[in-house]
Amino acid sequence: MASNLEPAEKKSSRDLNFGKLDLVPKSYFPPDITILGLPSFSSADQHCIIMENENRVPVLSALEDLQIHTNKGEELIQDQVKGLFSFAEQCKRLKNLSFIDCLLPLSLPVDSLSQKLRIIQVSWTPTEHGFHLDSSRGKWVSNSKEATTLETKGQNSLRILCSSTVYLTKTSSKQLQRSTILLLEIASSHN
Repeated sequence: MASNLEPAEKKSSRDLNFGKLDLVPKSYFPPDITILGLPSFSSADQHCIIMENENRVPVLSALEDLQIHTNKGEELIQDQVKGLFSFAEQCKRLKNLSFIDCLLPLSLPVDSLSQKLRIIQVSWTPTEHGFHLDSSRGKWVSNSKEATTLETKGQNSLRILCSSTVYLTKTSSKQLQRSTILLLEIASSHN
């Protein structure tokens, strides 16, 4: 069971939201947390996740679902992502690791993805589109129906999609730039 750090009537909830952590002593983590949502963090390794407020999240043996929500448009660097992967590998029951509204590296070195990590479903939902990690290639793969439709329509669809000029400007948001690059990578993988 997990506990929610919101009002007392919600204590039986299965979600621990770190945004409300001020209501609990800094070192308190119920041992039976199954879902953990973190609004941000500064670093992670195989022993703990260090939050921006210096609180530490230890490895939790009952944890099944870890969700990282940044909502800042801030890009997580490769070392932060690899640190979270190391942490995730130590959580014995972890099934899902989700990055929500985050900017992530478009690919990761395959050698940084262990066999143990391959049994954990790693997903990324930047804003509207969802992706999952293909751990054999270290690449994010689109979950969207559009990508499936695009693939089944064939090369003509890709020509139409890529026939106009694509612009990346300094004034575009990082999220827009990353999404455009990701779309181009997906299109180029279809030759």
